[in-house]
Amino acid sequence: MTPFGGFAAYFSLIFDVRMLSGKNKMQTQNQRPFSLITGASRGIGEAFAFTCAQRGRNLLLVAFPDGRLEEVQRELLAAFSVTILIFPIDLTLADAVDRLFRYCQEKKLTFDLLINNAGLGAGGLFENIPIEKYLQIMDLNNKAMVSLCHRFLPLLQAQERAYLLNMSSMEATLPLPYKAVYTGSKNFVYAFSLALREEQKKDLFPSPSSAPGRS
Repeated sequence: MTPFGGFAAYFSLIFDVRMLSGKNKMQTQNQRPFSLITGASRGIGEAFAFTCAQRGRNLLLVAFPDGRLEEVQRELLAAFSVTILIFPIDLTLADAVDRLFRYCQEKKLTFDLLINNAGLGAGGLFENIPIEKYLQIMDLNNKAMVSLCHRFLPLLQAQERAYLLNMSSMEATLPLPYKAVYTGSKNFVYAFSLALREEQKKDLFPSPSSAPGRS
């Protein structure tokens, strides 16, 4: 069962990291765990942020530092009585996930939801697109996603109930010409998430990833 009925279409394949039978104790806003959402400044990530805030969830939002994340933060704070933290950063940087994790440790944040939504794509003849672009796609769609899972999974498992969602794409199942690297990267997200679910099966995961029509 997913925690956000209003977003059932996207959360229907959510990854249940820790589900115990005990009831949660009442917590103040500052005591509540945070939801960490990457790619939160636009599109599906922004929609996830508003849906979580509407449900009274504290948020740590991560996105590329182009100014849009600050706008989303202001909009959320004006509309909802929750804590909204932001961490603008380019997740393709080699030390980006380490810097994010250190920030969370310094703030003593706890998490019960991680949404790996940040993604990048490109289309065209394979040989016409610079290799640097392809490596950037793989760095964001795959390397950053795996690094975030590895860093934050223990924090999620420490909670009585927690969830992990890795955003894939319908194109993960289609080896599309002119989008070979993008579709390959999304296939990796899907396969990795299924494998991770099996490793963690003792924690009763229902399913690990979401595949919207566009991501």
